Amino acid sequence: MKHIGKCFALCALMLLFLPAKAQADALAKDDFVQVSCGAAHTLALRNNGDLWAWGLNDVGQVGNDGASDSQGPSGQPCQAKPVLVLDQVTAIAAGSTHSLAIREDGSLWGWG
Repeated sequence: MKHIGKCFALCALMLLFLPAKAQADALAKDDFVQVSCGAAHTLALRNNGDLWAWGLNDVGQVGNDGASDSQGPSGQPCQAKPVLVLDQVTAIAAGSTHSLAIREDGSLWGWG
């Protein structure tokens, strides 16, 4: 249950960093087919197979080679704005500090 609270907190933070028009556009698309939350990062899969991620990135769990655009409360690297991680994805799962994705070709990808 505590992970759900963190997921909602991260989603709220993401919305704070997006301009109002971008927030409205993102919500209006309503094409997310799956969302998975780790301990402090979030994965979101769109119906076109694009995988987006954001949140704490101290061990590379966001999947953008450890790059981050801000710092978390304790100074850890944090990716506040969603980044496109992979395309052609059919399923996702987020663990405490890792992420997993299955692509259309059946390959399993993991990071973090």
